[in-house]
Amino acid sequence: MTGAVLSLRAVAVRYRGREVFHGVSGELPAGHALGVVGASGSGKTSLLRTIAGLMRPAAGEIRVHGRLPQSSRARAGLAYFAGEASLPGSVRASAWGRLSGGDAATAERR
Repeated sequence: MTGAVLSLRAVAVRYRGREVFHGVSGELPAGHALGVVGASGSGKTSLLRTIAGLMRPAAGEIRVHGRLPQSSRARAGLAYFAGEASLPGSVRASAWGRLSGGDAATAERR
């Protein structure tokens, strides 16, 4: 997995003795975005927290710019925030794509 901003190899997460997910692998090239979709309780938040280095995987490996997430936060500008608790209601969804110099991420509908 070379040239990837984010790489995951056979990542598994357990929470309070319960397996949340296992076998998650993939990579994210520079200039691309990651979206996580799934049913309630499927491990979306756990995956994102693990990528951000806030949780340790029970198995597998995660690299952000070739480093473990815990050592990448400051160097790679890696951050995690959760919904309205961190974002003010005035933030518009269409502006998110523009943060990296791209086009609007989505049409504004709220």
